Order: sequence, then structure tokens, then C-alpha cells
Amino acid sequence: MDKTSYIEILPLTGSRKLLDIIQVYEYGDYTMVKAGNMKLTFNTQTGVIVNTSGGGCPDIPFLHIELVGKRLEEAPRPKDMGYTLCSLMLDRAYMGALEIWTNGGED
Repeated sequence: MDKTSYIEILPLTGSRKLLDIIQVYEYGDYTMVKAGNMKLTFNTQTGVIVNTSGGGCPDIPFLHIELVGKRLEEAPRPKDMGYTLCSLMLDRAYMGALEIWTNGGED
């Protein structure tokens, strides 16, 4: 068994702001918001979430079931239900979609 030598282990203090990695794509009556590898698509006329995709984390199927078919303003936030990086990125996509829906697509 090889041993790895080190000088010391230091905990990171403070926090950093996540990168702004939101991308938005328009597909006719649908808008897809992508954050990292996670995507959330909603109907731009009704605000209903029609799909989530991406990731490979174990909580993603559960989050998909909880979100699809719900209006953006009524859907629970993914970060309140999941505990993985995928759920964090899906939450970023959800918040981006909610902002687009709330502002009527205006920047």
C-alpha cells in the first residue's frame, strides 16, 4: 500500500459565488434553461414544467417526478428536496426559468 505524504490539510474558509452558468434556449412555445449539465424546460404560454434532464445523481428521478406537470410558481425548489450537485444546478435552472416566467421573458 502506497502512502501519500502531505504537509498539512487546511479547511477552506468563507464561500465563493457560483459562476453564472445559465443558458437559455427558445423552442417555439417552450423555453429551456440550462445550468451546468442540468436542464429545465417549460411552456412559455402556461408556465408548466414539461421536462427536466441531465445529471446522473441519484436524486434526479425523484426531482423530475416532483417538478414535471407543475407551474413554475407552484413547484418546489429542487435545492429543498435534493442534496447533490445535480439538484443544486437544477435549482439554478429552476430559478432562472422562474425569473423568465415572472418577467414575461424580458431581460
